Amino acid sequence: MAYMQRTVVAGKTMEIEKYLCCPKPHHRKGPRVNPTSEQMERVNERNAAKTLRRLINANFREGDLHLVLTYRGTPPDPETAKDNLRRFLRKMRKLYAAAGQELKYVVTTECKAKRIHHHMVVSKADVNDIRKLWEHGILRLSVLDDSGDYHKLAAYLIKETSRSFREMPTKKRWTASRNLIRPKEKVKTVKRNRFRDPPPAEIGGYRLVHIERRADEWSGEMHQVGYYLRN
Repeated sequence: MAYMQRTVVAGKTMEIEKYLCCPKPHHRKGPRVNPTSEQMERVNERNAAKTLRRLINANFREGDLHLVLTYRGTPPDPETAKDNLRRFLRKMRKLYAAAGQELKYVVTTECKAKRIHHHMVVSKADVNDIRKLWEHGILRLSVLDDSGDYHKLAAYLIKETSRSFREMPTKKRWTASRNLIRPKEKVKTVKRNRFRDPPPAEIGGYRLVHIERRADEWSGEMHQVGYYLRN
C-alpha cells in the first residue's frame, strides 16, 4: 500500500489529489464488499467528468465557444447524426484554415433523454461564419468566461450524455481533435503521517479555491483533492 499525491496542471487550474494506491485486503476498513453496478456507474461518471474538465481547462480559454447543434423536424438516427457532424467539422476546418486559425474541439452527442443534439466546445472564431455552416437546425452558442475553470461545463456534458453515449456509433462519451494538449501530471509518494495534511492555501502562483474530501470506494481511506486557480 502506498500513499500517493498526484498534481495535475491544466491551463489556469491545478489539482493536488491525495489517494491510497493498491490497498492490500488487510488494510481495508471492514469486510470487502464488491461495488454494485450503481456504485461503479457513479465512479465512472466522476472519473469521466474529471478527465473532461482537465482536457477542457488545458485547451480552452476566455472567448472560446460552447456550441449546441440542434435539428429541426424529424430528428436523424445516430448514424446519420454522426455523418452530419463529420461534414460540419470538415467545413469548420476549412473555415479556420482560411482565417489562419487552428481548430480545437471537444464534441458530445445526446440522443436519449432529449431530441438528438450535439454539444461542441471549440476555439474562438467568427460566430456568424460558424452559424452559416450548420444547416440542420438552430445553432446556439455561449462564450467561455475568463475564469479558466470549466468544471461545471464538463460535468454538464457528462451528465447530458451519460444515458446515451453507448447508443452512438463511436460508443464514446466524447470525441476530440488530435491537436489538443494533455494536462501536465506529476505523481509522487507521500509519507503516511503527511497524508491527511490539508492542501496549502497558495502554491507556485496558484491559490486554493476548494477542497473535496470523501472516503475511497475501495479502501475506506480518505481521498482528498485541492482545487487551485492561477493568480
